[in-house]
Amino acid sequence: MPQAPQTGEQQQQSPKNDASAETTAAPQTKQEQQAQQATVQEPVDEPDDLGDHLRSIAEGATAAPAGFLDWGIDVVNQIPGVNIRKVPKYQNRMIQAGRELA
Repeated sequence: MPQAPQTGEQQQQSPKNDASAETTAAPQTKQEQQAQQATVQEPVDEPDDLGDHLRSIAEGATAAPAGFLDWGIDVVNQIPGVNIRKVPKYQNRMIQAGRELA
């Protein structure tokens, strides 16, 4: 059967119903996204085992001397033709920051 054309009021009500359906679906999507984000986290700088713990202790103990060594290498590398490599960066970001401040 042919349907009667919709009046202005019926046309205005249709988008409202569609919008309410979208708003109820949106929180579910946001909840799913939040659940996915909660499961994916960045690694923390905490030691996982004895080897990591001992490395963190050693890096912490040598941070200041390594910082002074880096400074000395930078000064010597100002001489043309001299290129001394620095000690690699530490894995622990906080200890590396202390090394850079020293």
